[in-house]
Amino acid sequence: MLDWALRFRKDLWLYHYDESRQYGHMTTKLLECINAMLKETRNLLIAAIVRTTYERLRHLFVRKGRKAHAQLQGGQIFSQQLLTAIEKNKESLPMMRVTHCDRRAFVFSTEEVEPMEGWCQSLYRVCLNACICDCGLFQYLHYPCRYALAAWATASIESGHLVDPLYKMASVFKVYEMKFLPIPD
Repeated sequence: MLDWALRFRKDLWLYHYDESRQYGHMTTKLLECINAMLKETRNLLIAAIVRTTYERLRHLFVRKGRKAHAQLQGGQIFSQQLLTAIEKNKESLPMMRVTHCDRRAFVFSTEEVEPMEGWCQSLYRVCLNACICDCGLFQYLHYPCRYALAAWATASIESGHLVDPLYKMASVFKVYEMKFLPIPD
């Protein structure tokens, strides 16, 4: 059993471990966020740590907000991280074969011609209406995995509902709209 478990790529385990809250522009790993903000604040007074943390967050929100606003003004609908991930998933489409299709329920069976490194199973069931795939990544990442993309390409349907609305640039921009007023002396 241990040998079987060790064949899976560790980076895929993280998505399963995150209880489906993993998105490209958000993280639930609060300790990493806090450590990044508190870097170089050791041995300071509490008031100085609070002020430093506040100022760093303010700079971060301004920088990220400007970047999201520029992408939104440029007509970009989805975040760049999402588009990059989907393009990477599309690279494997020529190695996929959709072997069965229930067009009414949008349920497909996709098979890999060349199995992916780290995965034993090569046949996956995909339900596009429910955004579910046997590999589990579709549910955890909230955007189509490579098997769902193969099914989507076969079905020739609108892909907008396959991506969680939190990946839209309007949602990303709302995260960084918060105002940080200067701290009084």
